[in-house]
Amino acid sequence: MKKKQLSPADVLIFLAIGCLILVIIVPLVNAVAISFSTQREYLDHPLLLFPSAPTLENYQNLLGDQRIASGFKTSLLIVGLGVPLNLFFGMFQGILPLVGYTYASRNYRRMKETVLYSMKLGICCVAVVSVGYLVFAGALVGMFMDNEAIVGYGSHFLRGMCLQLPFMCVDFLAVGVFQATGMGNKALLFAVLRKIVFEIPALFILNKIFPLYGMPYAQVTAEVLLAGIAGFVLVRLFRKLETRI
Repeated sequence: MKKKQLSPADVLIFLAIGCLILVIIVPLVNAVAISFSTQREYLDHPLLLFPSAPTLENYQNLLGDQRIASGFKTSLLIVGLGVPLNLFFGMFQGILPLVGYTYASRNYRRMKETVLYSMKLGICCVAVVSVGYLVFAGALVGMFMDNEAIVGYGSHFLRGMCLQLPFMCVDFLAVGVFQATGMGNKALLFAVLRKIVFEIPALFILNKIFPLYGMPYAQVTAEVLLAGIAGFVLVRLFRKLETRI
């Protein structure tokens, strides 16, 4: 069997891909090499790829500066606190292909079980995180700011904002179901309701009634209302699909 000859177009494509890889990888390798080299070496060789005498001096100087070390710690805390929530919401995104497949194949019972199981698991896990934010709000804000007034305001805002998380799970999952089943009009409606109809008016109303302290609860108000609407729409959707089984 004769091997297929590469056409000039194929050769050009492979060359372009190779050049693109080099453009991406070489700067990364250069940055890593510079971080492990001495100042004299990378000044003499700006395009350094392999340090002649690797050293940790740059990292020691970097972490030895208290201002930089504090910022580094803050970044780690933000990532650590955000990972659990991103995992839960990522799970909702992950089930969308399954929801879309079961809907297209008319396996509505499995679709309903998938959505309800994900919703229960997500709400339970996020509720635990929310309780942690409520209880340790002062300590969490204090990790970023060493100012009593800022910690006081931040604790109040964090407690208000974390109350929305369980309700957001319902809203987020409902919008995903609408997208997976081709109901883009409902997904668009929820986006309009969240910001324009509920949250923005709630900001003005709550700030008027409870100056400053009412604003963190505007999003909570919007999410609670949306969660109720999402639950109602999902129940009607599943009942309608059950009649087709």
